[in-house]
Amino acid sequence: MGELDCKGYTYILVADVERIQGLKIQQEESSDPDLYEIAGIPSDNFTAQTDYAIALAKISAGVVRVPRRLKS
Repeated sequence: MGELDCKGYTYILVADVERIQGLKIQQEESSDPDLYEIAGIPSDNFTAQTDYAIALAKISAGVVRVPRRLKS
């Protein structure tokens, strides 16, 4: 996220993510039992990352932008 111009969130259904070949939803290793992550996006393949990003964007709901915090 360090290269993004803005930050926000969107809603994605688990069933829709799991229909994308190679992706799955798994519980993240943390103390929060309600925290899940999308697994299967290779960290060393920029082309695959871009393809998955586009596929995820296509199934997402509208984006909710988070206002920037002013630095004091």
